[in-house]
Amino acid sequence: MSSEALPGAVCAKHPTEPIAFTCARCGSFRCEQCRMDADLCPDCAPRSLDPANVVFMSAVRDGVMLAFKQVGPLAPVIAFDALAHIMLGLLEQRWEPETPTGHPSLAVFAQGMLFRLGVLMVVSVAGAFVASAVDGIQLQNLADAARGSPRPLGEQAGLALKRYPQMLAMNLLTDMGSALLMMLCCVPAVLFTAVVSFTETEVVLGGQGVIAALRRSYRRALPMFWKLTLMIAVYFLADIVLAAGLAPLLKATLSQGAHTVVFEVITRTFVVSASLVLNAIVTLLYLRTRLAEAK
Repeated sequence: MSSEALPGAVCAKHPTEPIAFTCARCGSFRCEQCRMDADLCPDCAPRSLDPANVVFMSAVRDGVMLAFKQVGPLAPVIAFDALAHIMLGLLEQRWEPETPTGHPSLAVFAQGMLFRLGVLMVVSVAGAFVASAVDGIQLQNLADAARGSPRPLGEQAGLALKRYPQMLAMNLLTDMGSALLMMLCCVPAVLFTAVVSFTETEVVLGGQGVIAALRRSYRRALPMFWKLTLMIAVYFLADIVLAAGLAPLLKATLSQGAHTVVFEVITRTFVVSASLVLNAIVTLLYLRTRLAEAK
C-alpha cells in the first residue's frame, strides 16, 4: 500500500513522512525509513529475525550471491559505471607525468608529486559525481532485492537521486580524504575506508545528512571494524596485484596505445565488479544490523 492509495496518510513512527508500505505483520502504516526485510516494520522485524543472520561472514556470502543476482537488473547502471571508470582511467594515464631519469632534485621530485596529487584530486572529484548516482541506485536496488520487494529500476533511480546532493557531498569528502591518505600509504586509506563504509547506506537508505551519516557509520562499523578492514584490504591488494601483474604482460605484447586501453578496460572492469559486490555486502550488513538494533 502507498500514500497514493490513502491520500494524507502518514507514517506511524515518523508523522512528517508519507506512508510507503503497510507492515506485513501488524498492518501499521510506515514510511520508507521504517522498511526492514520482507516489508516488516522495526517493531515486528526482530520477531522474525534469525540471530545467525547477523554474522559478518554470512553477509559476505549472501552479498556475493545478491550482487551476481542483480547484475541483470542493474546492467545499464553497471555499463555506465564501467564506461565512466575507463574514461577517467584513460584521462589519468594521459596526464601521468614522465618519470625523470637519473637523480632528480628535490624541487623536481616535489613538483612531480604535486602534479600527481592534482591529477588524483581531479579524477577523484569527477569520480565522486559518477559514484554518487551509481552507488545510490545500486544501494536502493540491492536493498529492495534483499527485502523481497523489487521495484522498476526507474523508480529506484528516482528515489536514489533524491539523495544525490547529500551523496555528492559525502563522496567528495570521503573520496578526497581516501585519496590524500593513499598518497601517503595504503594502510591509513584502508582504515579510513572501513570507518566510512556505511556512510552511503546511511544517506540513501537511512535518509541521514552528511554529518549524521559519518557519525552513524563510525558507530555501525566499530563492532566489525577489523573484519571490514580485512575485506577492504583484500580488495585493495587484489587491485594492486592485478595492475602490477597485468602492466608488464600487456607492455610486452601490445603497442603503447593498445596497452593503455586494454589495461584500463580490464582493471576498471574489476573495480566496477568489486564495487558492486562490496555494495551488496555493506547493504546486507546495514539492514541486518538495523534489525539487531531494533530488538
